[in-house]
Amino acid sequence: EDNSGVEEIRRLFRGRFEVEREIGRGNFSSVYSGLYEGKPAVLKILYVEGSESKAEERLGYFLNEIRLSGVESPNIAQIHRVGRREGR
Repeated sequence: EDNSGVEEIRRLFRGRFEVEREIGRGNFSSVYSGLYEGKPAVLKILYVEGSESKAEERLGYFLNEIRLSGVESPNIAQIHRVGRREGR
């Protein structure tokens, strides 16, 4: 198993999110399990490569997920932080 992607994510988020492993990968993002402030959590990394219109479409889907996170339900994850990094 290639852990190079996981190692890069560990370096990028060191001190903010303790990455344990990748738990999913799709067309738009990768999802990692780990700890945030000592509690079990997941980290979702959105892919924005490609044309500007495709990147904006993906960002739109992601922003909808963020808006839905305001709904209180045991089936919807709580969002702790949202950020953007150039080239990511």
